[in-house]
Amino acid sequence: MLNLSKTGNPGNGDVPATPLSTVGNGKRVLVIAVKAPEDLAVRLAAMGFVPGVPVDVIVTSLKGPFIVVVKGSRLMLSQTMAQGILVA
Repeated sequence: MLNLSKTGNPGNGDVPATPLSTVGNGKRVLVIAVKAPEDLAVRLAAMGFVPGVPVDVIVTSLKGPFIVVVKGSRLMLSQTMAQGILVA
């Protein structure tokens, strides 16, 4: 498990972290950490999901994909991917 974290200890610092999968449509959040298996964490980092980067949530779904905007690019994420991205 690779932990790409701004604080080194997401969720226990000054900013409460929540999985991206729980954020509603139309919200803007900041990436706090990525907690996922190493191969997925590296892939998400390459897509722009690194601590401190803003994410605009376009479409969320309980069963289907998430659509977000990161660094000007519109991306589709699976539930598994969205659960590993901690935001505030």
